[in-house]
Amino acid sequence: MNKDLQKYLENVIMPKNDLNDAAHNREHVNYVRRRSKKFASNIEGLNLDMVDTIAVYHDVGHSIPIFDTCSKKSCTRPHKS
Repeated sequence: MNKDLQKYLENVIMPKNDLNDAAHNREHVNYVRRRSKKFASNIEGLNLDMVDTIAVYHDVGHSIPIFDTCSKKSCTRPHKS
């Protein structure tokens, strides 16, 4: 696996996951990374750098407040002024 990419994911992207709630934090992302690599190891020719990158990014946006209000039925996006 590409060492520069691994350093970037660990030093730049993983800290963004620390901003997420407990269900989407670093511990969860590391679990997803391990599971993804395990599944990917059974598929010949799969790009493991891509698998790991997807696993690291998969919940990165959970800390971004994109909705003003959410109910059980719907969410509304914030209005731009």
